[in-house]
Amino acid sequence: MTKYRKKPVVIEAVTFDELVAHGLKNCTSAVDGMPWAFDYNGHPITHENDDCYLIPTLEGVMKMGRSDMLLTGVKGEIYPCKRDIFEATYDVLGGSAMTFGQAIEAAKVGQRIARTGWNGKGMFVYLVPAASYPVQTGAAKAHFGEGAMVPYNPYLAIKNVDETVSTWVPSVNDCLAGDWGVVGQAVPGHQQRVLAEKLELDLRISALDPFIDRNPIFATLPVDEQARLKRQLDVMHELSSILGERIAQF
Repeated sequence: MTKYRKKPVVIEAVTFDELVAHGLKNCTSAVDGMPWAFDYNGHPITHENDDCYLIPTLEGVMKMGRSDMLLTGVKGEIYPCKRDIFEATYDVLGGSAMTFGQAIEAAKVGQRIARTGWNGKGMFVYLVPAASYPVQTGAAKAHFGEGAMVPYNPYLAIKNVDETVSTWVPSVNDCLAGDWGVVGQAVPGHQQRVLAEKLELDLRISALDPFIDRNPIFATLPVDEQARLKRQLDVMHELSSILGERIAQF
């Protein structure tokens, strides 16, 4: 029997009291200190009674009680979760009490990570997903050919103090440190969807690029189909570029 491991994801979560506090700041009416109706992460929340709110989820309306947590998933969806299940499933992520392993999980979903022990101001590490770029150097052209796209694997990059970016490999101290944290605020749901879309798109590009450039099967396809695949790849590169521009403005 094949075994599977759940992919690591980073979610946001609030308690019942935190949801009430958010509602009081964003509602138009409140009764006895309880917000009646308000939006949370773009979703309408409705008061059922002082111990329960109605939560619109992908599976329908669910109830959130005082002992529950309200989670926001990677695609912006929200859903209540029992506290004991939540605590058994998730670890706290963020602040300055993260291991390197926890920080890497955050980087995988588009977060910027850094150590509090670093002296350089404004430095952070982020994950660059696999993709490809137009061949530029003479050495690359000699191997891949003029006008080819050069595929590259995922790698970690660091934003330096002088605003330059370099590839980055952690030291032993970095790997063993417990002062890692996520830079800035957690990525909102709608921005998380853009990050996920670009990551998925870049993975598809990294598969299609070498198929067109080097796979002998491509040459056996009808000319019209070859042209369509090349057009598809061009559009995918353009969309990836647009998504990258949007992400740069987060």
